[in-house]
Amino acid sequence: MTSIRSGLTSHLHQFTQSRVQVVVAAMGLWWVSNGPLGLIIGGLTFAVPAQPAQTVWVLFVPVNVNAWHAVFHMLTGLIGLAAARRRETALIYAVAMAVVYLMFGALGLCHGANVVLGVMAVDTFGSWVHLTEATILIIGAAITLLTVTGGVDDHRGHRTPDSGDRSGRRAGHSS
Repeated sequence: MTSIRSGLTSHLHQFTQSRVQVVVAAMGLWWVSNGPLGLIIGGLTFAVPAQPAQTVWVLFVPVNVNAWHAVFHMLTGLIGLAAARRRETALIYAVAMAVVYLMFGALGLCHGANVVLGVMAVDTFGSWVHLTEATILIIGAAITLLTVTGGVDDHRGHRTPDSGDRSGRRAGHSS
């Protein structure tokens, strides 16, 4: 049992080296969980062009999804979980997905459409959720960039190995 616990602890530690990794891992889990729920709610229809899905109320929240929407969330979530293992890939992922989710959110709101890009069923509430998800990713990336550029590993508060000291020398190098 101890080896399982230490293995799990070691695995989870990979996702907590920086704030952006924590944010990306959390968003990845969120989107992966949305996939199967979306397939249950929206069904397994992959029609192109997609027909607007019927809104289903889940805990006082309107949900308007189809299979394309569900698969989109599952894929972006799985990629996010893979990217969250390293700070650099988590940062790239956070910025890229923020752009994608801003685009989908804006398209959904601007066109007032129930179908985005002809395939993804969405509603106004869902478009606002997509914009919120993008904002969370932007904040996670911004905090990491602001703290790392100061030479501090943003989560643990230690200086990064490649950051310079006050004399302008790189850490670990002497003259």
